[in-house]
Parts: sequence; C-alpha cells; structure tokens
Amino acid sequence: MTEQASAIAAAQEEQELSPQQRGFYGYRPTYADLPDGTFDVDYVPLTAEDLLDPEVTDKICQTGPHANLSSDVYSLLGPLYEDDPDILFTLRMKMIWGIEGLPNPIPDFTVIHGLRNPAEERIVFDVPSEGVRPSLIIEVVASHFEELRRNDYEKKVGIYERAGVSEYLILEPILAEEDDILLTGYRLDSEGRYKPIEPDSEGHLLSETTGLLFGKDEEGILLVIDTKAGERLWNPRRSIHEAKRAAKARKVAEAELPACEWSWPAGADRSRITDP
Repeated sequence: MTEQASAIAAAQEEQELSPQQRGFYGYRPTYADLPDGTFDVDYVPLTAEDLLDPEVTDKICQTGPHANLSSDVYSLLGPLYEDDPDILFTLRMKMIWGIEGLPNPIPDFTVIHGLRNPAEERIVFDVPSEGVRPSLIIEVVASHFEELRRNDYEKKVGIYERAGVSEYLILEPILAEEDDILLTGYRLDSEGRYKPIEPDSEGHLLSETTGLLFGKDEEGILLVIDTKAGERLWNPRRSIHEAKRAAKARKVAEAELPACEWSWPAGADRSRITDP
C-alpha cells in the first residue's frame, strides 16, 4: 500500500462521520488533491439507485438482521467451496456484465462454476474476460428499507435475468419474528426468462445449479442441505440455539423438582455425628 493510500485509509478510520454524511445506505468517499500536496476527503451519501451499480470503494451499511443472516450464508457455503478450484464463491464482489446500459451490482453472494483461472486474485468479476457468469446469486434483504427491498425483489430480478444468471435466490429476515426468514427464488427457463422456483412440501427451494436445498428449520434458522452428499450443512448458530434450548429445559426441570425437606429421625443420637 502506498503512503497516500495509507493516509487515506487512516483518515477514513479516524474521521467521525455525521449521520448526514454516512447516509442510511452508506457513503462514497471522494478525494481532491490540494495545492500543498495533501488531499481533501468528502463523503457523499449513497442512494438506493447507487446500490444497483456501486463503486468498489463505496462503504455500504448493513442492518443487524441483514448482517446476521449474511453471516449464516457465509458460514454455511464458505467451507463447502473453499477447496474446490472449479468454483468461486464470492462475498460482495462487483460483477461486470459487459452489457450496455445494464447496471453492475455487488451481490451479497455469488456461486460461479467453471473458472479458467482459479488462483487469480480478483477485485471485480469481469464476465466477458472470465468467460463464465454466476450460476447462483444470493441477495440478503435489508428489511428496514423499502427502497432496498424493491431493489432486491424487483430491479435486480430484471438485472440478473438480462445478465443470464441461471438462478437468483432472495433471503429476507423477518423483523417481526426473531430468527425467521422468507425465501424467494427464480430460475431461467428455456427462453431465458425468470420463473419462480416452486417450493417443496416443506417450503424449501432447490438450487439446481448447486444441488443445494435452502429452507429454514423448526426454529426459523437458515437450513441448507447438500442434496448431492445427502447431508445438512453445519450452521454455527444451530449449536448456540441447541445450547440455549438445553439450558432452558434444565431450568424448567429444576423448577418442577419437589422441595426436599429433611429432619432428624426421632430418638437419633446426634452426638455421634461429626463433620467429615
């Protein structure tokens, strides 16, 4: 990292931004060189429209439910793909479609098969140069903001359909219920148009490109089943919930135990009892 880049990074970390500078959705730092060789930093709040085609350097805010569910997705799929040289699993990497007039978003997650250069370090994923496009894109909805919900449920459906992304999955944390999610999915048909992915009898959605079955368990926590291996992927939060459930059961059991009252038997010789 150059000295100037280091100084810029330090300035960003040290400067406290006002809510107006930070914006609801995030901000875009802009830099202007000054005559004395230093630079001035300004912060432009992002709009919902900006998030359809953000810059790599944009600082995008996340709400708590969005961050929690995103963490679940990464914990589940990251280990699954980390040692597979044929598959790139990305977290918030900008897509470059190379299609005139089509916005280039930064999806929350992408799964890309058939990499030509698996070891290449990427800042963006340039589809024309790479020769492949995402098989599956997953967006986690920021439920607090209606404009961002429309981005995921409406505008990005059109963007990813036109870009030729085989499947698009939307995960939304339900704010009214702790640990509950809504799942919506689309798959390209033979004519290159998105059709809704029909859930199975348990409400799960199958990604045909990955063989992963997405749903929620009995506690509303994200569940992913690898249908090829026939096993459920491990979610760290599942263990936390199981521990909480066991602790609650212990408290209930202890509360229901009868009180133990003990007294000396009649005629007992207490003088012969000593402490150990």
